[in-house]
Amino acid sequence: MRTRVYWSNGHPKHHTNEDDGQLGCLLNCMCNRDPMAHAHVNFTRSGLPIKEMKHIAKVTWGDESAVDQICDYTPTNPYKMKRLQWVIARTEPHNMLGLYSWMAPWEYCPDEKNQYVGDPNMEAKIFSAVTGVNKTGDDLDKDGIRAWLLQRVYTMRQLGSSNMRKDHDMVPGWIYTDPKDRKPFTKGTVRMDPDNISKSFDIFFEQVGCDKETGVPTTDTLKAYRLDFVIPVLQKEGLIK
Repeated sequence: MRTRVYWSNGHPKHHTNEDDGQLGCLLNCMCNRDPMAHAHVNFTRSGLPIKEMKHIAKVTWGDESAVDQICDYTPTNPYKMKRLQWVIARTEPHNMLGLYSWMAPWEYCPDEKNQYVGDPNMEAKIFSAVTGVNKTGDDLDKDGIRAWLLQRVYTMRQLGSSNMRKDHDMVPGWIYTDPKDRKPFTKGTVRMDPDNISKSFDIFFEQVGCDKETGVPTTDTLKAYRLDFVIPVLQKEGLIK
């Protein structure tokens, strides 16, 4: 009989460290349920050789180190967390626009002559064509992070939490185990390292404009994403200063 493995917030394991190391782990902490995000696993499970994936990673996220071969993970870095931010930024518009995230985004393509580099602006082009409202890929990404931030502060209110890292963003202990006791960052294992996961949270939260100790969006970030209206509510409830 198969035993189902669960994440800390109660949803079954779905595209976590087995598919994308630290990125998969943190992604599953950002929602109250399975995030149903596929932008990361579509890439790592695309069938492309790691050499080609790393080339696309350099073009799209700034450095080859943004992606690892599955079961051959390396320590975290800002480029991996930049890619995580991009995955979240694309997942939210997919949910809002009704795009199927098992097919999108299109950061890679079958064109060998272009070294399989796709068009990450495709969602924005579809949106612009359908609505007549012109948006770039960056515009749509900002909309996606705005939606995620709003979900974040809503969850803070539901939990009455001013420290999301402690009260919400928890990883299960099984990500730190290996049936053969292989060490983290050893080829052949998906085992994670606690200090490296903690460092991943630090990097990610700084990149998305959250306090790295609490995972709470700063007031400057809320203002930058046109979420000023939530600030007095959060202050009144003692969730931010």
